[in-house]
Amino acid sequence: MKKKINALILCCLFLSFTGCSNSDDFTVDVPEEKQEEVNPMDAFTPLKSKPITNKKDLLGKGYDYTGSYASDISVRENVLDIDKFLNEKPERYDKMESTQSSNFTVSGANAWRYTKHLTNISNDSYWNPIPDNINAFSGFILDNEMLYNKDDKNAKDYSFASIHYYFHNGKYALNARPDDLFDYLTVDFRNDITSLSANKIIEKYGTHVIGEYIKGMRLDLIYKSKIDKSGYTTPEYDGISYTEEYIEDGIRHTLRSIGYWPNGPGNPPDENNVKLNGIPILYIENHGGDNSLIPSGVYNLQKQYPQLNINKWFQSLTEDNAALVDLNLDKLIPIYELVTDELKKTELQNAIEKYIKDRQIVFK
Repeated sequence: MKKKINALILCCLFLSFTGCSNSDDFTVDVPEEKQEEVNPMDAFTPLKSKPITNKKDLLGKGYDYTGSYASDISVRENVLDIDKFLNEKPERYDKMESTQSSNFTVSGANAWRYTKHLTNISNDSYWNPIPDNINAFSGFILDNEMLYNKDDKNAKDYSFASIHYYFHNGKYALNARPDDLFDYLTVDFRNDITSLSANKIIEKYGTHVIGEYIKGMRLDLIYKSKIDKSGYTTPEYDGISYTEEYIEDGIRHTLRSIGYWPNGPGNPPDENNVKLNGIPILYIENHGGDNSLIPSGVYNLQKQYPQLNINKWFQSLTEDNAALVDLNLDKLIPIYELVTDELKKTELQNAIEKYIKDRQIVFK
């Protein structure tokens, strides 16, 4: 009897609602599932074919401090006559040709923070700190149209994480102060100091001189995504730490998906964090080794994941195809330190500092 009464009450309640309301007037708000933003990029966009640079000796060459990260494409013209220096002061030259492998990861809530962290990793000197507002290697992102669009008003919303895997087969260094090198400047550099403007000198020779470098092969895997920040509910918290945690889980998920993890699979990423990575892409580029063995380019991860035969590529390293893969920023010599004329030195120093400042990533 009790069940029948309850059923009757429910029936009456239903009739009372339907009787006093028009079906057109009564609506129930059902929250819509958030639609995934779609990346219109092709599944894979290959990099332009790059020749083997085969720059066997980089000591004494100019280098653009703001260029791509530890790359041959940032190397400029000879500043030092390195053959003369090595003939006259062989004791000031260190050459270590042992082999070893290593890797590191870096992340940033945006492009500026990413290059800042990359700069900090490459500069380990307490005595030569880099100003907080200056990043090296800004061109690693800034000059790469596949990773950065300076005209995109939403550029600041993209986060980056990367892993870089190295195989070193040689380290080379000069143990000399700038004033030990005045007698070893190339004839061209001496002439250009007196005949070219400061900006032209920077264009030809870069901003610094390479005093130490490591050659071998390096694989860069750079992950970019747009983190969903809708869960940030605390107004005074900018979410930077959370964003970098989410982007790191994003690249870990990607590496596990393609079966590549230099340090072992480790703990699986938080899948809830992975889902916060919108329109993800993976940029792959190799330095050194046989370029044909790595499908370098950009992968739209909404459409395709790469297939990499990394072990075969690692086995392809030779003396002839080794490339610049690492350097210490503290071992770069500012070009103006090699200019004896005080007026020209000051002019060049000011121009270099302005050039580096102008090459920083700035969000509109």
